[in-house]
Amino acid sequence: MPHPRAFAAGLREDREQRRRSAYIGLLRRRGVAERVLLAGGARGLRAAYAGSAVPRPLVDAHLAPLASPGALAGALAWYRGLRGRDLASVGPVDVPTTYLWSDRDVAVARGTAGRCAEHVTGPFRARTLAGVSHWVPEERPDDVVDAVRQPPA
Repeated sequence: MPHPRAFAAGLREDREQRRRSAYIGLLRRRGVAERVLLAGGARGLRAAYAGSAVPRPLVDAHLAPLASPGALAGALAWYRGLRGRDLASVGPVDVPTTYLWSDRDVAVARGTAGRCAEHVTGPFRARTLAGVSHWVPEERPDDVVDAVRQPPA
């Protein structure tokens, strides 16, 4: 995810980011989100992986723990507790930072990703992964490891 302030600006100023973040409205609805996302063998959660290259066994492994009573509510607590002012209050990052964004990410718009550098005072590098969905570590783990091993100059 982008720096929280970049994300807040995207939500405020970028229609495309607001469209891509519309799902958050469902995630914030206690009880409703759990019912919708877990119905039919977690069909709603599985839809988040549609169009990705994440193998079905890995999707199953990620989703299985969320079927335990209360687990999904716990996972959604971040969305339910978050407020715009919380995002906007996060300070700059002052350590070396590499931001990976994927051009097929359905949740983060290009403009929002592009704002990350504005909130990093330490060395910064942005890298776009072509043809990758939102699930970057699952689809391109070697690229993630390479990015971490080669900090920005």
